[in-house]
Amino acid sequence: MIRELRNNKSINDFKKKKKTYFKNRLLCIIGYGSFFDKQNDKINDVDMVVILDDYSKTDLDKIAEAKRSSHLKIPLHAQILYETSMPKSGSYYSINTCGAFFLYKILKSGKLLYGRNIFSEITPPNQLILLLSVLQKLQQQRVISSPSSS
Repeated sequence: MIRELRNNKSINDFKKKKKTYFKNRLLCIIGYGSFFDKQNDKINDVDMVVILDDYSKTDLDKIAEAKRSSHLKIPLHAQILYETSMPKSGSYYSINTCGAFFLYKILKSGKLLYGRNIFSEITPPNQLILLLSVLQKLQQQRVISSPSSS
């Protein structure tokens, strides 16, 4: 079943829809996480980053339509980034959103699905920023997985 999911026509349908909806504005699609990790047998969702050239107020509607029409049977999470607002240094990715951790994850395990890997053009974060980001991510996971104290 896992192999069927990974070879799923729905992912290709989603990529084609993105190309149709965004035309020449679409610069890159990168998949990451359990779905694209060939050594992971537990698939919870599909994670993708979609990089567009610049902001348009219709982008979220187009992403939602592409997700609906892909008929994927597990949750699909698509993040939109804009090349015009992406820092060129990984040290400048927001610590509040675990940005350096996210960037490291994309650089190490992301799978290029379309276009050029814009993340490979970014200078990796310095070690301190990366460690702080990983610590924050661990703290978030601990809060999420802890039973509430009421």
